[in-house]
This record gives sequence, C-alpha cells and structure tokens, in this order.
Amino acid sequence: MIYSDIYQTLKTEFNKSDKVIRVDSLSLIIKKLSFNSSWFNSNLIPPLENDASIECNNSFDYFLFEKSDSPKSNEIILLFHGLNEKTWDKYLPWAYQLMQQTGKSVLLFPIAFHMNRAPNIWSDPRKMKKISLERSIIPSNLDSSYANASLSSRIQSRPERFYFSGLQTYFDVCGLIKSIKAGKIKELSPNSNIDLFGYSVGAFLSLLFLMDNPNGYFSKSRLFMFCGGSLVDRTFPVSKYILDKLAFNTLSTYLNDFINDQRIVLRNISNTIGGFLNGESYFQSLISSNVFREMRETRLNQISERIGTLVLKNDNVIRPTEVVNTLKNKFDEVKSKFEIRDFDYAYNHVVPFPILDKYKLKVDTSFKSVFESASSFLV
Repeated sequence: MIYSDIYQTLKTEFNKSDKVIRVDSLSLIIKKLSFNSSWFNSNLIPPLENDASIECNNSFDYFLFEKSDSPKSNEIILLFHGLNEKTWDKYLPWAYQLMQQTGKSVLLFPIAFHMNRAPNIWSDPRKMKKISLERSIIPSNLDSSYANASLSSRIQSRPERFYFSGLQTYFDVCGLIKSIKAGKIKELSPNSNIDLFGYSVGAFLSLLFLMDNPNGYFSKSRLFMFCGGSLVDRTFPVSKYILDKLAFNTLSTYLNDFINDQRIVLRNISNTIGGFLNGESYFQSLISSNVFREMRETRLNQISERIGTLVLKNDNVIRPTEVVNTLKNKFDEVKSKFEIRDFDYAYNHVVPFPILDKYKLKVDTSFKSVFESASSFLV
C-alpha cells in the first residue's frame, strides 16, 4: 500500500469513536488511552487566565499503535508533533510506518493545548477567520490566517504560554512514564524501553528529554529528529500554518527576557518544581546559542551517538544550517547521525508529504525513505 492509501485508510479509521480500532488491512490496532493531567491541581504555577479551566487539556486521550499479529512489545517509541497542530491526520502514517519497520509500539502524545487537548472552537474556520481578519489589519503583521489565529492571539496575549505549555507537557510525559514503569497501564509493559521521535517543536521537546533525562527515564533512549533540531531563537515559524509575525515578535521578545531578566525568577520556580530547571538549565541552553553554550555542547557530545537527525533542504522554518549549528561541538564537528534530504516535488516544513495525485509515487518513495532512515536508527 502506498503512502496516500495508508493516509486515507488511517484517517478514516482513526476518526471513529471506538476505544480500540482494528485496521486489518494494515495488521494494526490503535488503542485510545485516557490521561489526566494533574498540572493545574499541583499549585506549582499560577494558571494563566482561563487556561486551567480548559477541560480537554486536562483530561484527554493519547494513542497506542501496535501490531495486531504479534505479542505486546517491550519497546516503545514516543512520537511528538509540531507547533499549532490540531489533528493527528498527517502523523498517522508516520506512527504506522515506525511501528511496521521497527516492530515497536508507537505512542502519540499531544502537547498541551494542541491536538485533542485544544477546544474545537480554536479550529472553527468561521470564528478563526474573524480573528484573523482583525489581526491582518494590524500594521506590520504578516501571515495571519484562520489556521494560526488562535495560537497567534494566545501567544501575543501571554507569550509565557509557550514556556508553561511545554512545562506542563514535560511533567505529563514524566507522569506517563512513571505510570508505565509502575505497571499501571496494562497495555504497556513496565519493562519497556522508550525511544523518541520528534518533529519540529516536538524535536525540541524530545531533545530536552534526552539531555535532561528526568528520573533516568531516557538513559538508554535513542532520538530521531525530523525537520527539527534548531535552537528556538534560530527557528523561523512565521507561517500561515504556525504563527503570524506579530505573535512571533512578541514571543521572541519574551524569550529574550526569559534568558536574561527573568533568569532569577525562573530559578526560584525550579526550586519549587524541581528537575526541569536547575540553575543553568538545558531548556535555557536550547533557546539561544549564546546561553550556556559550553554546557549544551558538552551534554550533546555525551549523547551524540543516540541522536539521529534528518532535515529537508528547502525547509524555511527549521533550516538545515541552524540544525548543524545546534548539533556541532566546539570543534565544529557534528558527531551524531545527520542527513539533509531534498524531494523531487513541491514540499514545505508543514507538508513534507503532500496528498496529491500528481506526486503520489514520488511522495511514497520519499516517505518510505525518510522512515526507513528513522526506523533503522531506532532499532
């Protein structure tokens, strides 16, 4: 079955309401598992405006892909998506292909306030077009669209949401793994080894997990980054699908303050929550090339053999040169596995594998080649 057929089959099946979905044509079982985030109940961080009351962000499903014709795997790949994603559609073939080629189970876990953790109204074209129109008439704003209106308005209003939603996701994932290790999730073995696949901002999150290694959960993990790996201040997400320019400028200013004026405040927070920020943090080192560079280079050198990266030549959001700048050591060497690919069709960061009849064979070849590289690295 070629990529476009896999995509259409999985999109149709995934959107069923069943908790267990069997896709016999692909020898696949998809299980919808429930998760309850305790983040806003912990009183660790004051909630932003009404964010704490967004129930779908606190109680939601995550998704397990496993082979229907083999016993439960002791190997798991956690797959993290990109920024401003609202549906899992494009990732379903990715999860399937990783499962099929590695033999490992694949978990799709949503970032806070994204995917099925976001209210439906944020995806309502009619309501979002109204917000986009209001934002598009603001002088100097560019790339406003109904697709990025909700995230752009939220980030412009409170840019710290970028940090706190990442923080919530970080602790949610740690809670998930703690439950797996404690044998509380019957679908997953407590002895499971956990690898990572990260795309775009999901690659940033995955790299942070590998560097920070909370509770030793990722001591043996391998990470494959696709269209990801640049430092935050060297990422260019101004796009009709991600952020408009006004929101991006606001976020950039906040992040600059984050690594300067707010450093002492955030260290005090770290004393409360523990683990995530510890004085000179890996999180801060992944924001700017000028912050804790030696610490970042030292840590990446220690884990370089467990990192694989594939970027796309014409990606203008995560540019290959900037990923190289992140990964290289003080001798300007990239010691981890690194590839740059180019495809023989029109693609971009958001849509690397377009569903178009005129490209379907070329896209199938590119898709399978990318995930063959990812799978061979993750086994």
